[in-house]
Parts: sequence; structure tokens; C-alpha cells
Amino acid sequence: MINLKGKTSVADIADGLEMSVDDCRVALQDLYQKSVFLYGVQPFTLQFESESGWTIRNTSAVGLISDGRLTMSLEPKIPNVSISKLLRLSQEFGGSSLRISDKRLLAAYESTDEIASMDLMATSLCDAVSSIIRLGILAKYSEEIERDLALRGGIALEESISEGSMRPPLTHVGFRDERIDCNSVIAAALSKARGSVRAKSLQAELEYLITEFPKVYLLREKFWDTANLEEFVPSNRVDYRTAIAMSIAILNGDSVDSTSGDAIVPQCIMDLDLLFEEVCAGSLKRLLNPERFEVLYNSKHPHPTLPEMPGFYKPDITVRDKSSGKTVVLDAKNKYSSRDATGPTISNPDLFQISYYGLSLQSPAVVLLYPSGSPLFQFPIQGSEGFDRYEAKVRTSLASEKLNQYQVALGSNNLSLMTYEIQLSGSVHDTWESAASLASLIAAILGDLGPS
Repeated sequence: MINLKGKTSVADIADGLEMSVDDCRVALQDLYQKSVFLYGVQPFTLQFESESGWTIRNTSAVGLISDGRLTMSLEPKIPNVSISKLLRLSQEFGGSSLRISDKRLLAAYESTDEIASMDLMATSLCDAVSSIIRLGILAKYSEEIERDLALRGGIALEESISEGSMRPPLTHVGFRDERIDCNSVIAAALSKARGSVRAKSLQAELEYLITEFPKVYLLREKFWDTANLEEFVPSNRVDYRTAIAMSIAILNGDSVDSTSGDAIVPQCIMDLDLLFEEVCAGSLKRLLNPERFEVLYNSKHPHPTLPEMPGFYKPDITVRDKSSGKTVVLDAKNKYSSRDATGPTISNPDLFQISYYGLSLQSPAVVLLYPSGSPLFQFPIQGSEGFDRYEAKVRTSLASEKLNQYQVALGSNNLSLMTYEIQLSGSVHDTWESAASLASLIAAILGDLGPS
């Protein structure tokens, strides 16, 4: 599997795959075209540079793609953020950014079932085990020596033996022994996956396969030697090699983005730009009191021009206080490389865009949102302390340099501009907590404590 995270030389990829650079470039072009055709998402860019030759680099797409010849993991550039975590966030907040190749997983995803990293891995294991059952379960053959007391012609065999006139005849009996290591590992992985998957349809499929697969002993080792497990596996049994590789990944607790070799999971791809917007908008809609605040996502607004200019502008997120009518504009930026000691650095286009949105809606403040693996500052959330103590914490935080805020003076207008980081690393709970701190900041801005 090719793990793509940032700019990578095609020559380096070719060396790892033992291919020529030209063959590798053609294979990457085929993979790119198939992904665009299937998902409508640009998975990476492939271009020629005078100094480094052919290179590829990430776009906003993350996930796992394959065309049968190459398999690529499109890694998020945000530190400590995994594809598995983004998959959970995608389902948690709507998931219009997600594309899944497997119809069973897609059906589960669109229902009330939850999809987790294990579901992708278990789907691949189920496919391989179904093929194993269809093509035949491997076994070793052993022989045992048994006494043959059957009648032979007119000889009373048992009487002759008891009289000592002849010895009991011996016969060699062969039998199938399915208790081999590769079957044991697969059985153990089926059992573990059954207890871990979230999609109910996949649970039922695993239960069926467990009843069909041999009841063999379960190995207890934590780390497995693939070479030893394939001792009895013929070279043409790709189903077994895939099942063994996926079983090892499941038993060792690997995530979907750390599988390798023959462990091929169903394809999935997400647009991280869109996903980050959905996470920010979706969490604010749930966290802010709907009786007081109105949260809109990609709402259309006419340009404030005379005469009226055709068309609309669409801020990513607006939060309006229903009682005061004040609005905060938020713009989600999937940018992570431009950052200094105080936080994200703002590009001129982003500054101009968010300022236009804020001035058009007469906002007291605008906020640029950035994904992060380790936010430098999080606004306080009210806990068990009384309101007076929490209000003091809010005032201190609003005046803190860590909040990373600026005053944009445009003529007689004064606009407060802030940058804020949302934590995408860690657990889903960690991301919810980070979103709750953003909701607390917005509530403070739109309340009496925020900028007027």
C-alpha cells in the first residue's frame, strides 16, 4: 500500500513497488482517473517539477482507494488524525463528504447503524472467508492405525483372534484435520470482529460465517508471523492470504489506515474541506440553544450593493442571536501548514473574504476556524462553578492574547477578527469538547461580554 502524506516523489514510490518510474506514473494516472470517475473527488495531484521530476501530493481528499493494481492510503496532513477517526466524524455529522465503494457498508451507513473502522476491516474479512468456504477450507491430512474386526468371507474373525490362531488385522485410516494455524487465526478474527462491528447487517453476516467456519482452537499470541501462517496455503489461494492478513490486523488492533500487504479494505474517500465544515456547523447546531440562537450552514445572502448586484455570497456558518439580531460569521479553513507560535496565520484572500462577510452582515466579530491536532487555546466551558466565577473566566479569556484576535478597521467600521482551532485528533469526545468550547466563545461574543 502507498501511504501518501504530503509531497512524494514518484521515483520513491516506484522503488518501493519495484516498478520503473514511467510504469508507476501510468499506474498512478489510472488510479487517479478511476477515483475521479467513481467518486467525483480529486484524490491527489500528479505533476512534473524541473528539480524533483514527477511528484504527487495530497489534495483535501482522505481515505483508501484502489484500482486492483495500486492501493493508496490518502493520509490527512493534520498531525495525530487518522482516517478511522474522520470516518466516525463523517457519520456523526451527516457524511455528505463520504463515498464508500461497498454497497453493504453504504446501506448500513445510510441507515441508523454506525460505521466504524472495524466495519471496513470486517467487510474485507467476510468477503475473503466467504470465498474460502466456497472454494474449500484447507486442512492437513493425518493417518491413524485402527483394528479391523470386520468379517472376512467365512472366517469368524473375533473367535479366531480370541483362540490365538490369528492377530487382529491393522488398517491405516486418513482423516482431515482443519486445526491448522491459518484457520485458527481466521476463526479468532471472526469472533473478535463480531463483538466489535457496529453495522447490524455485518453482525449477522459474521454470525453466519462463524457457524460455517470450523470450530478450531484459537491462538493466543498477540503478534503473528504471516509466513508461518501461510505454511499450508497454496500460492493460488488469494482468499486465504487476504483473510490471514486482515485477521492479523484485526487481532493486533490495527486501524483501517495501518493495514498493509494483502489486507485490502473496501474503498472509502472523504473531502476533508467539506467534512470539517460539517463538523463545525453540525456541532454548533446541537450545542447552541435553538430557542436563542439560529445556526445556518451555507446560507445565501444578497450582496449589499446599490444597485443590487446579481448573485449571492455564502458564508460557511452564521450564528444569529434571535433576541439582539447580532450575527457571528464563521469560515472553516482546512489549512494546517501555515502556523506560527501564536496559532494559524491568515492569508490575504481569507482576510478579505471573512471581512466582507462580516461587514455585509454587520457582525460584531468573525471567526476563522482551522483543524488541529493540538490546539494552542480552548475557550472555557462552564462546569460546576457558579455563574460569577465562570463570567470572570470568560472575561479573562476574551482579553487573553492566546485567543488570537485582531481589530480590522475599515473606515468607520470596526470588526473583531479571531482565529480558532478545532481539535480533530484524539477521540470523538475530544472533538465534541473542542466544539463545545467554540460554542461557549460564540455565546460570549453574542452576549453582553463580547465585542459590540
